[in-house]
Amino acid sequence: VSDPATHDQVLDRVKFFTTKDFKGIDFSPLHERGKKEAFTSASLEYINPSILVGDVGTLEIDFATVDPETLRDLEIKWQVNPPKATVAHGVAAWFDFVFEGSQETVNVSTGPKALATHWFQLRFMLQEPIGLNPGQAAEASVRVADTGLMLQHHLVAVAVKTPTTERRTEGINLGDPWLRCVERPTQCFWPPETLTKMLVPA
Repeated sequence: VSDPATHDQVLDRVKFFTTKDFKGIDFSPLHERGKKEAFTSASLEYINPSILVGDVGTLEIDFATVDPETLRDLEIKWQVNPPKATVAHGVAAWFDFVFEGSQETVNVSTGPKALATHWFQLRFMLQEPIGLNPGQAAEASVRVADTGLMLQHHLVAVAVKTPTTERRTEGINLGDPWLRCVERPTQCFWPPETLTKMLVPA
């Protein structure tokens, strides 16, 4: 995703830690630590399809035959081919599923370009953006690992790299997402078909 606004909002969450004199206390030594932690919260929200750049990577799982142990550590890598020069600020994630019945097959997508559902998409932000150019060999990757602590406690690592540069964010905790649409509803994208949009002040 190319999303400088959200990237700036993540940085804004730790802006306080640039303060060098708060009642005589210098908080600036904590800024880099706070910045790193701010980027380990995935943003749970609807994503505007217009900010998607490059190709989509997919990982197919057949739940009728999959060994549950293999789901404890998943990784997907794919080539990113942006149609024009852009800056990538993160990676978007969602899931689609197929119900194969005896008489009918039903496909459901929770992606940004599909009809909105009660499932939001996830946005994993890179701490440092990366420039991408068309025709340039660029790769994105997402790794999800089960920590074994609790049901939703999975750690995610995302990366986007070119032949000369790599940007990576590690330690993203799926059990502690940033509910940006609750915290800052007027700054979020709301699909036209969602009734929730009616609750957002103009």
